[in-house]
Formats: sequence, C-alpha cells, structure tokens
Amino acid sequence: MSKLNTLPKKFQEVARAKYGDLKKNEEMHPSVFGVRLPVDIAEKLLKEDGSKNTPLLRSILIEVIRNQPELFAAIQAKVAKLETN
Repeated sequence: MSKLNTLPKKFQEVARAKYGDLKKNEEMHPSVFGVRLPVDIAEKLLKEDGSKNTPLLRSILIEVIRNQPELFAAIQAKVAKLETN
C-alpha cells in the first residue's frame, strides 16, 4: 500500500494534483524553490483560474535539465557569465 492511500481522501486528491506528474519512486528535495518571474512568463505558467501550476513548471524544468542537457548547460553558462559581470 502506498503512503498516499493512508491519507484521508481530500488529502489524497491534493497530493495527486501536486505530484501526479512524477514517477512513484521519484525522490523529492525537501526545500521549496521560489522564484519571481516576469508577468508574461508567469501568466503562461498559471492555471486558468490564476492559481499556480506546479506540475507544469516542474515538467518544464525536468524536461530541460534531464532531457536537454545542452540547453541546460547553455543557460547555466549564460547565468554564470551574468553573475561575473
């Protein structure tokens, strides 16, 4: 039995909504990464009701970091260059 099934039904629904996009054995980092975004970017990442869409943001980050390492390396290099200027 998964840990999720031991939670009350309402909490199960919330957990599935938050983590349904992940593999069941995915280990999660304990801290939350909060970032401020330009409005035009944030609007693309929000749900229709204006609430945050964590699964979408997480999926974008996972796609870039795991599946497009060249793009991730290029972004890292660009940020490192900006930090040294």
